[in-house]
Amino acid sequence: MKLFLKQFGVGAVILSSELDAKSRQNAVLQFNKGKYDVLIANDQADIDEEIVEGENEKVINSAENFPKIQFF
Repeated sequence: MKLFLKQFGVGAVILSSELDAKSRQNAVLQFNKGKYDVLIANDQADIDEEIVEGENEKVINSAENFPKIQFF
């Protein structure tokens, strides 16, 4: 997708669960600063990982812990 958009002169940055946290935060900050026109995001879990109910706990962070994301 990023390469497709680049052909039309549209700057895009990728936000992926495969990137480390610092890289993801940097991508969002650059997008918010206007360096990129499009933010491409995915949250693909490891397909080999089996999650059993109650075995893993999710911690929900409050919104102020995350960088601001702009929607158009």
